[in-house]
Amino acid sequence: MSLQVAPISDLTEDFEQVALTPKAEKKEQKATLSTTTNGVEDQTASKTMTLGGKLTSEKIQEKIQQNPQVEVVVWINGEGSLEPLAHAQKLRELRLINYKTCSQLGKLAKVNSLVSLTIAGSLVKDYLKDLSTSSQLQELNLINLLKVTDFEMNSLLPSLKNLKTLILNGIPGITALSIVSLKHCPELNKLHLAQTSVKDSALQMLALTLKKLEELDLRGCKQITSKGIQDVLKIKSLKKLILSKDFEKAGLQGSCQLEYQEYNEASSTEEDSDLEFVEQC
Repeated sequence: MSLQVAPISDLTEDFEQVALTPKAEKKEQKATLSTTTNGVEDQTASKTMTLGGKLTSEKIQEKIQQNPQVEVVVWINGEGSLEPLAHAQKLRELRLINYKTCSQLGKLAKVNSLVSLTIAGSLVKDYLKDLSTSSQLQELNLINLLKVTDFEMNSLLPSLKNLKTLILNGIPGITALSIVSLKHCPELNKLHLAQTSVKDSALQMLALTLKKLEELDLRGCKQITSKGIQDVLKIKSLKKLILSKDFEKAGLQGSCQLEYQEYNEASSTEEDSDLEFVEQC
């Protein structure tokens, strides 16, 4: 069967989109109801709350009390405790962009409703293992974490048995040794390894380990060859494979959708038109 080729010029999930773009429909994420009483406008809070800079626990708790329906929190250049987030009973998604107080990651275990976590551009290396207590996570996005290695991933992944999505883009310390730990994530169906150091041997392990994998991103993985890609294409559940444009004329054969994109090493995520507000303290 010939492979369906769908060249794409624009990235669909670069650094900024993964880290900042709300997952739900825009109208739902920005559901704001305005009423007027005695000439005073009253607005219900958005389901997406964006914070910036250093915040005290009291300030975070105050924001949550003002917005008890919040489902998504984005904290840019954050510094402060994560423990108050446990008061956000409907919080499902947290995005930490250049977060500085990484010693707080273990506190997320108390946020029982949290199923999606993004950490981008932070010096999180020594504290990543603390996320092992957040076994409820179904989606973990780790982006441009230059200090993270296989050691940290092997300490973390065995505890995240409910993971369905794992994004490890822009982490050069990721090799085949991290892929070995994915055997502990049997429900994983989406895996992004763009700009990592995986080789053909890692792809061979993937083909043998992840029986439910539907989407795989290998952009910018300069050490893989067509041989490794052919091993991946043997995964029966695979529906979408994303490669760098270098592979566009490699004559690959398979039944999944193949997309050719360039990896966007975006590093500035402090401004985004879709964000509700940014509070600098």
